[in-house]
Amino acid sequence: MTAALSLHPQLHIDVAPAYELLMELTVAARPELYEPHREEALWAAAVLPTIPPELLDAVQHFTAGCDKIFPHLVSLAYDAPPPRDGAALIDYLAAMDAMHLYLHLLGYHLRYFRRATGPEVMRAAAGGDAGARAELLRTSYPDDARWQAALRRLLALGPDEAQAETL
Repeated sequence: MTAALSLHPQLHIDVAPAYELLMELTVAARPELYEPHREEALWAAAVLPTIPPELLDAVQHFTAGCDKIFPHLVSLAYDAPPPRDGAALIDYLAAMDAMHLYLHLLGYHLRYFRRATGPEVMRAAAGGDAGARAELLRTSYPDDARWQAALRRLLALGPDEAQAETL
């Protein structure tokens, strides 16, 4: 006997503080992006004053003002052990292989970025190949100045330094 095929997908909603942390860091990286949107602006106005100025500066320096970096880590927050809060996420990121985290930061695991730059180029760039790094910069949304600045910064760091700064 075969199971009936459901025409209705099942939806599971997962709520965890680690997701909220990553989105707060995203806003901290580029707060002006949220000003034109009323709800987001209200949220940012409530959240940004709670972030210590030195952390805000560190986030903006690490991301080069790009709001794409921390969303790359959402799947890692999902994989983090319960309770999937900020501390659990940081412990999980600290224990993981630096190259694995680095590839996430570079967008390697996201289809949107892999459409622009092939995964083999991204992996070679992450490994330090100068030609692959040049190709990654040439092909990974070259018209997005903030992403390009963040990408240049990440490539200058390398996996170990990027992991240390992420934490």
